[in-house]
Amino acid sequence: MASSRAIYHTHEHMLRVIHGHLQRKRTGLFELIRLIEDLRQVGALSDDVARTLSTQMRSLLRSDDDLTSVEREILDRDTRYQTILQKQYPGLTSILLLVCVCTIDGLTTKEIASVIGRSEKSIDHYRQEIRAIIGVTGRHQTLRNELTIIVS
Repeated sequence: MASSRAIYHTHEHMLRVIHGHLQRKRTGLFELIRLIEDLRQVGALSDDVARTLSTQMRSLLRSDDDLTSVEREILDRDTRYQTILQKQYPGLTSILLLVCVCTIDGLTTKEIASVIGRSEKSIDHYRQEIRAIIGVTGRHQTLRNELTIIVS
């Protein structure tokens, strides 16, 4: 058990957790920008106010071109994993795909909960859903191993 725990606390692993937090915030900012535009279109916000708010929100976002090589590598790998999993198992929702990728990376339930902003109980439930969708049964098959085989 101690040796597998060491694998989970590498620099890449910590970067993965941080990247998950940043990605969640980035997604939230994009959703706020869309909401501002919706409010502008229905007349709840003036064009000037909407433009100012959107500009301020966008200033908080780094462009994809500004990502570090490690962040880009993680993003590209995550996208590849999600594409493979979605193609093979169309029943996986976006939240389940994210849990799959975090599981492949070896994140603990607590860490996954932190990355995606859900409770540990929710993560356990999502893992059970994933096991059912991809057909992992029995105690001898770990979800991480099965997911790793699928994306390999």
